[in-house]
Amino acid sequence: GADRFLQFIETELDPWIRQRYAVDDEPAGLLGDSFGGTFVAHCLVRESKVFNRYWLGSPGLFSTPADLTGRLIDSLAALPTGKTKLFLTLGELEVSGGVSFYQDMGANFSRVVAGLQALPAGAVDWQHRIYPGHTHTSVFLPAINDAMLFLFGKG
Repeated sequence: GADRFLQFIETELDPWIRQRYAVDDEPAGLLGDSFGGTFVAHCLVRESKVFNRYWLGSPGLFSTPADLTGRLIDSLAALPTGKTKLFLTLGELEVSGGVSFYQDMGANFSRVVAGLQALPAGAVDWQHRIYPGHTHTSVFLPAINDAMLFLFGKG
């Protein structure tokens, strides 16, 4: 249902908001944590024109035959040069806490970071942060705060 949800956002929700509220004509930001981060990755892969700022907080990127992580890495090169901001976060204990489910997610997080590092300088304005001592649930508050500052701050 991710494609249907994205279509709803692009064709109904975004136009509805822009008609009723004083917002910039610029693309919007999309923030998602856990499986919400998976949806944000999906929107990047689909190259949605509605968004140009993205937070992938502890994204649920797992090793599956569909390989969303690989498709995400491939799609990074297609992002408009210099027009996209991307912030990725993860709790340290998601990777080192001994839960294989999260360790797989952490390995795929590292694959995405490596894909971003391989892009030409300036292609995408991005940062990633791993929060020491944090788990999948405790990392949310500091991560979303930092994401908002990076993606929407004026500094």
